Amino acid sequence: MAAHPGPDEREHALWFVNYVMMPIPGIPSGCWLARWDLEGAVKRWKLGGMTPFDSIHDVKVTQDYVVITDLPFVVEPQTFMGGKRRRAAQDFTRMWIVRKADLERARPEDEVPVKELTIPYASGHIAIDYRNPNGELTVYLQHIGAADLTVSFERGETDARHGRMIDPNFEGMISLGLQPPITGRYRIKAETGELLEKQHCWDKEFWGGILWSQNITRDDSVDHAQNLWYGALGWDPDMIPSTMWRLYKDYPNAVVPMDALPTHYIPGKLGRIDLETMKYAEWWEYPTGTFPHPPTFVPRKNAKHDTDGYVVVVVHQGAPKEVQIFDAANLSRGPLARATAPTFNPPLLLHSCYYAPRRGPRNSRYAVDPYRDAWGALRGFSPSRMGSLLKAAKGMATMARRPEKALSIARTEA
Repeated sequence: MAAHPGPDEREHALWFVNYVMMPIPGIPSGCWLARWDLEGAVKRWKLGGMTPFDSIHDVKVTQDYVVITDLPFVVEPQTFMGGKRRRAAQDFTRMWIVRKADLERARPEDEVPVKELTIPYASGHIAIDYRNPNGELTVYLQHIGAADLTVSFERGETDARHGRMIDPNFEGMISLGLQPPITGRYRIKAETGELLEKQHCWDKEFWGGILWSQNITRDDSVDHAQNLWYGALGWDPDMIPSTMWRLYKDYPNAVVPMDALPTHYIPGKLGRIDLETMKYAEWWEYPTGTFPHPPTFVPRKNAKHDTDGYVVVVVHQGAPKEVQIFDAANLSRGPLARATAPTFNPPLLLHSCYYAPRRGPRNSRYAVDPYRDAWGALRGFSPSRMGSLLKAAKGMATMARRPEKALSIARTEA
């Protein structure tokens, strides 16, 4: 299942995907788009015409379309047995566009067609304009060039710059990317997949981008995205593991040449990207060894415009960590408020969101009795289901030992 389902507040629905792309004996492969209307059964459609992918990470929705993007996630059989990675991740984004009208017309046995396009640079997250005038989509991609979520600091790892042993306290931390983050704005003809226009935003002083936040509390901001608030780790040339450098030292699409990467420390930052100009409008710079993550936009009461609100971040640092609150329209002023406690030391947080208090009655009758929920979970452990799981586990073990045989079995059973 994709990490980020796509909420559609106009239609009071949630869109997501289920998929099995790795050929595992006993498990049907494919990708299914699903819609849940906040109550009742989940509707599912099998999608047809999709090129195989590593993983799907994000789903977004417009008036007339559902947009899906992939995320590079390299899994190599030899790594299950302690072997080293051999293959770098792809450096492009696959995007699939699905017409809502096609879903409405589809019969249960139909495969719903997608329009697929490929965009240079891999991506993590996406944002999108809900309005799609004349069938044109405006999509914003968080590009992650020369970054790899499956490369982390291992025990005994050395740094690529000096060959020195990296502090074992960093074991398990995901490596920094070897390029500054690029935010891309793309105008796409949805019916054909034609890329009509593109523009990129990046800065040589803004490195280590992790997550962004946007204002999704106003109709005009949802219809047309206007700003992104972006948290960044920064750059430390002595914190690049040798494994990462071996895989990506010949990265072909570098905006900063691989033989000219910064040799000095670049601090973490909280920045704002103006999506009209596609430039960093401003940022706040953090002290050495400190970074904000994740950023969360919170609107002011009776807000009048897209930046009328606050950005809340958790600041990770050696001392007790902090919560900081910024004026969303004036990050460069610094935090308006800071809060901490001697024992405030949360782990590295991932995603976050702000949700306004509900006004009026709840618009869904969905509720699951806890006993019924527990019984449903137990029913999932039926003999047939356990048999399928065991068969899948056996297939994955075969893949780890003999990948050619596993692929042959999977193709035969498909």
